[in-house]
Amino acid sequence: MKIIIITLLCALLPSLSFSIEKNVPITYIYFPDGYDDNDDIEIIVEGYTPSFCHVSPEVKVKKLEQEDGSKKFEISATATFIQQSRCTKVMIPFRKLIHLGKLTISKNYLQEVHLIEANNAINLKTKKRSIIRLPLKIRKASNALIDEKIYANVEKIIPKSKYSLSLVGTNTSDCFEVQDVEIIQNKYSIVLLPIVSKNKNKNCWPPRKSYFSIDVDLPSQYLTNEKTLLHIRTMGGNAINYIWDTNSLNI
Repeated sequence: MKIIIITLLCALLPSLSFSIEKNVPITYIYFPDGYDDNDDIEIIVEGYTPSFCHVSPEVKVKKLEQEDGSKKFEISATATFIQQSRCTKVMIPFRKLIHLGKLTISKNYLQEVHLIEANNAINLKTKKRSIIRLPLKIRKASNALIDEKIYANVEKIIPKSKYSLSLVGTNTSDCFEVQDVEIIQNKYSIVLLPIVSKNKNKNCWPPRKSYFSIDVDLPSQYLTNEKTLLHIRTMGGNAINYIWDTNSLNI
């Protein structure tokens, strides 16, 4: 009888599993320049899990007050590690959109610099661990409005080539006409401002859907990195963040 029980336990042991939370590497953090203190601040965090036994990756943010009154955001990534008899080692990338909320400027400054820091980072080219430290600059808004201009209600981005795309969406009225798409290159991103103006000869009420598609050519000199964050301002103080990856554009 004892021999049978021992044999059964030996057969079950390889299938037994347990789970713990483990840190996983962060490879890059994206965020656009030009945030004001009335903007809802978002960043994009990329990383990877090192095996199929690492599941459900999460990005955690710890906010710390600095001595000068600014804030430091410590970014880390974890995944649930499920111990099994076989764990195939493979890089599984993930990308998370993280909301930091509004950052008010506490002093009588026009601009305040906060810090984004990730200790558990890795450089994919050198395969060496590193620390990511990025300055997050917040400007004092010039007025109470979230946006000083009116932008088209962009809903999605459609790549057309490595240097061109279409901004597609629906405005709530045909009284809005596309005036221009301003392209601003910042240190960490490219900002697209699809500015619309109101046609004085048309009423904006009652609402009526107006579909649009805006073709945009991106200056090639702005796309020197393999991946670039496109930050597209949209109607109502909203924005779309899109990672422009030239290697994945099979067009």
